[in-house]
Amino acid sequence: MATSRRRHTGGIADPRTDATDAADNSGGHSGRPGMTTRGNPALVRRLDGSTRATLLELLFDVVFVAALAQTSKLLADQESWAQSAAVALMLTAIWWTWSVTSTTTEFYDPQQRPIQAILMVAMVGSVGMAASLPMVTRGQATVFALAYVGTHVVRGIVLVSTLYRQQHRSAMARATRFLFWFLVSGVRCPVDHRCGCRQ
Repeated sequence: MATSRRRHTGGIADPRTDATDAADNSGGHSGRPGMTTRGNPALVRRLDGSTRATLLELLFDVVFVAALAQTSKLLADQESWAQSAAVALMLTAIWWTWSVTSTTTEFYDPQQRPIQAILMVAMVGSVGMAASLPMVTRGQATVFALAYVGTHVVRGIVLVSTLYRQQHRSAMARATRFLFWFLVSGVRCPVDHRCGCRQ
């Protein structure tokens, strides 16, 4: 995430395009990077904006590498295929957290406070997931599930509320869809965990 910025989004609608078009139609900028006039959103990164990684982004990458190292060590210590599969699944969840957070800082300006808050929550959530992995191998996945779901739900709430205040309807609709599916997963995780414990 920190080393380079993608300019192609793999077919995903890019909210930065909406911000750039809005800025062009408004006849100018407010003088601050990422901000446009006439109430257009400041949160969405402009296509011609800075691509340099911020300190928080670099720190998040370091936290992710530490979580990855912890997961890899735990995976190597497993004595059965079933335990290894459980740790590998948790590794996928940690990677997904990094991937979604990386995409968030790709689309939105990481120098804005809401995105900085999302990065800090993602760091805490990644640490929580990595620290709870030994409990997962003993059949106690509640802490991991709470850290995983909580990270994504908080991200969605921050994005939706901020984009709503800034009246960026297309980006808000996209963030709302992501929040909905993570809320669904938040309901399923505790249920699946209890069902698994009863078996």
